[in-house]
Amino acid sequence: MLAKFNQNIMKCITLANERNILAQAGSTTSLKSSPRFLATSREATSYRQLYDAGLETQNFNLMLYDQSFFQFAIVSSEENLSVRLAYYPNPYIFIEHINEKNDALSLLDIGELTHEEYEQLISESTCYSEIPIIRYDLSTEQYCENYHPTAHFHIGFNSESRWPVRRVLSPLAFFLNIIKNYYIDIWIKAEVSKTPFENELETIYKKEVLDCLILDEEYFKPTDEQRLYFT
Repeated sequence: MLAKFNQNIMKCITLANERNILAQAGSTTSLKSSPRFLATSREATSYRQLYDAGLETQNFNLMLYDQSFFQFAIVSSEENLSVRLAYYPNPYIFIEHINEKNDALSLLDIGELTHEEYEQLISESTCYSEIPIIRYDLSTEQYCENYHPTAHFHIGFNSESRWPVRRVLSPLAFFLNIIKNYYIDIWIKAEVSKTPFENELETIYKKEVLDCLILDEEYFKPTDEQRLYFT
């Protein structure tokens, strides 16, 4: 399982490089978090502290052109399967946009810009909404039918939120899901035909998701099916 997982990581790096969105490749195998990153993940009071720790220690498998990065890790034994897939967006892009907007507003207030010039600057500015950290965790030994799904998404800095997932996601499935949802311009560029619709990334994505194993009933019980979950 580890060898297949590592091969899947290489697929992510290769695809990112082919699409010209790779800034830097990190570990090409299951990532072992650095002591500093682990300590920061427990003690951080803001997302920026966590992001900075990952960036400064180069604790990632791959970094995109916008300095967001991904971490992929797996631990497999007879007693437990543990998978961790995480996306860390660059929090400073949003801050830069707000600073630019405030600077333009100050120039407007003192008469250095007209209203028309101000509106043009704002319309031409690249605005990124504050994208949350996205993490997929799977642990068979931590499964609790009523409180802790075997596999789940954590969305945002609050680690207590768990959105159940029924599949054992691969790094590539997770990676493409992030690209599709937060890098739509990259996704659109992969479009080959509109009628009939054909998109190279969509084709890879769908195939990869179908190849991801579905959790059996031991780790996804009938009561889990009665609640909302990602298939």
